[in-house]
Formats: sequence, C-alpha cells, structure tokens
Amino acid sequence: MKLDKSHTFKSRYHNIKLVATEFVELYYGNTMWKFKFYINDKQIENEYLDNSAGGLYPNLDNFELESPDGEYIYIPNEKNTLLDIPKNMFYILNDDSNSLVPGHVFVTPDPLVRFPVFRSYQ
Repeated sequence: MKLDKSHTFKSRYHNIKLVATEFVELYYGNTMWKFKFYINDKQIENEYLDNSAGGLYPNLDNFELESPDGEYIYIPNEKNTLLDIPKNMFYILNDDSNSLVPGHVFVTPDPLVRFPVFRSYQ
C-alpha cells in the first residue's frame, strides 16, 4: 500500500466507506493512518472514532472492511471498533477478546462493549 496517498475501503453491500487519509508518525516511530468514516456519505464523528491521538493500524494491505455477509464493518483502530449493521450499533472489541483472528477474518464478535452509532443511518 502506498503511503503517500489516501486509500478508500468501500462496503460491497451498504453505502459505507472508510478512508485512510494520511499516514503519520504520531510519536517516536508510532505510525498510524488518520481516517474518516462515512455512512450514506455523511461523515460519522464520535468519541469512538476520534483519531486525534491515534488512527488506523499502519499495515492495511490485507484489510477486510466487512464480514462476508455484510453484517459487520471492522474499523482497525486502537479501539478495534466493530459496526453491527442490523442492530445499528458500534462495538469495541475488548483487548483480551479472541473475536478476530490474524488477517482480520470475521468470527463471532464476543465479548463486546456496546455504544450507539447514532439515531439511524438508513
């Protein structure tokens, strides 16, 4: 993945996209992608998607945005955020969760911490 340009990851099933906007060194060699997250072309901003002190993991070469059935969107930030489309809810995967296996392969997202996306994105 080229580091000098932005990259857009789009859902195959929904009008959802994740844009890695800028590759930055936050401090002392810790690199991340600044990002923007959109649902129906509206940028979603909340405390769980804030990347002022972080961002997306630097290696997105094999990144999969969504589960094969389109039910979940994965945001590979420092919080390991998951969007459950049918429930209209974001989740934060616990650090000790075995919910995701290497390579961002989707399996059952459990245990989860719930917080609302916003009223509706349809």
